[in-house]
Amino acid sequence: MKKGLLKNFIFIIIFAIIFLGIGDLLAYFISTKYDYNFPDVMFLVGLGIVIIGILSMIGGNSTGLNMQGFGQANAQYLANANLEVTKMEREATNYHGSPKNRLNIRAALNSLSIIFGGLFMIITSFFIG
Repeated sequence: MKKGLLKNFIFIIIFAIIFLGIGDLLAYFISTKYDYNFPDVMFLVGLGIVIIGILSMIGGNSTGLNMQGFGQANAQYLANANLEVTKMEREATNYHGSPKNRLNIRAALNSLSIIFGGLFMIITSFFIG
C-alpha cells in the first residue's frame, strides 16, 4: 500500500471508532431512558448510522437536469449554456482540487468512516447480545 493511502485508511478507522463511541453513548442514553435492551438499541442506532453514511455518499450535478429547454427550438443551445456555466463554476472554485490542496483529515471525515462506524456498531451489538 502507498504511504498516503495507508495514512488515509488509518484516519478512516480512527474516525469510525469515534463514530462507534458516539453511537454507543446515544444507544446507552436511549436504553436507560426508555428501558430498552441495550444491544437492540445499539443495532438500530448502528443501522441508522450506516443509512446516513450511504445517503451522504449520494452526489451529482443537477444543472443539466432542468426542464427549461424541452419543447423549444433552442434546447441544445440551453443545454450547452448550462454545461459551460457549470464548467466555469468548477474552474473558479477549484472543484476537483489538486492533490497538494487536499488534507488527510478531509479524506477521513468522509462517508466511508461513517459507514464503517455503523458497521462496527452493528458487529459489536451482536457480540454483546
